[in-house]
Amino acid sequence: MLQDSLVSYLDAQQGRPLIILALSEIGAPTLDLLVRANLAVGSAYVFSRTGTHLRTRFTASRAIYTTEDAAYYLPFQVWRIIRAIIMSCLITDLPSLCKYCGLCNAYNTLMQRFAVVGAPASVLRNAASSTVLSTGPLRDFLTGCWRPAISVSRLKLTTTTPTLKAYNDVMLDKQLLCTVLSDLSMRLLSYFGRPVRLVVHGGAVMVLHPWLACRRDTRDVDYNHRSFVAEWEQMGVRDAGARLQACIAATAAKYGLGADWMNAAADVALPWSKDAYGHLYDPVWTDAVSAQNTRINTIFTSPGLILVGVSWSWAVALKLVRYQKYDPYDIAHILRLGHRQRGVQWTRQLLEQWLMTMCSAMGYATYPSWQMDETRSKMRHAIRLAESQA
Repeated sequence: MLQDSLVSYLDAQQGRPLIILALSEIGAPTLDLLVRANLAVGSAYVFSRTGTHLRTRFTASRAIYTTEDAAYYLPFQVWRIIRAIIMSCLITDLPSLCKYCGLCNAYNTLMQRFAVVGAPASVLRNAASSTVLSTGPLRDFLTGCWRPAISVSRLKLTTTTPTLKAYNDVMLDKQLLCTVLSDLSMRLLSYFGRPVRLVVHGGAVMVLHPWLACRRDTRDVDYNHRSFVAEWEQMGVRDAGARLQACIAATAAKYGLGADWMNAAADVALPWSKDAYGHLYDPVWTDAVSAQNTRINTIFTSPGLILVGVSWSWAVALKLVRYQKYDPYDIAHILRLGHRQRGVQWTRQLLEQWLMTMCSAMGYATYPSWQMDETRSKMRHAIRLAESQA
């Protein structure tokens, strides 16, 4: 068992300086959540095993590691880089400069990837003696790597993503979907350190929304990837997309799902719009994350994951484009919801006016006549379905 192997490994070091890095920044991860990373940067910043649990807490600038008898400090920027190394080792098959742990090359690769030249701005500081060690490109002699006292085969580090079937054929009912999303939430919280918000559309909304719940199950969860990445890039996180996809793949592997159980395939068909200054923005995402829509259409909330459905107008507009399989019935349920809650008496003209006002980025005004006629025919059909289900 990995936990027993790590305990044996630590015991064998007899106090030799170590850093064992946690996969999670949250809670009190136990040794079975630790990666073998014999990365020694000096006894001031490392610990020998004094127990099987490592507690962490965070301030604005530092990660504070607490063992049973001492606390050690890492400037937060340095911890963030080290944590990125671990994620890189977990999801990428990097060639190794160090034949034992591979962290040296992972560190330097990340520095090149993010165009960081030389040492990070922060330094490691011994809080007790105020001794300062500068950091820079890592090499074996700096990391203090040594041959593990136990077999490396007992401490295998997964360096590639699991092999998944491309197409998900497992139908996700509400119970299973919530279970899977809760697992994804845990992984995202570990990778991001804060809740991740995703804007979703399609069948998952129809399964999870308490005002609808009109579908028993769905094959996948459609989400907006492009604006998720843009949002995190604005916060300085450049690899948010890779982190998210790694977590999605790990959850898929655990539950035997296909790789596309959560996907953003529809992103290519989503429209863009321009603001008053001519800057491009995502109108679907912008509308979805508004305070009003978030209040109405948040369909899943957990410590690491929040799912917000697109607004009702955009849900209808997107489904009208495809209008296959469940789409006509999903639109009908949304129209019925408008009738129940607001007494809306739907006509084709009213529905068209609503969509042209709320979803102008769809470009209805530029539709050729045949395309507009086809869209109006779909509107009439959806209204008839809504009336027949009343």
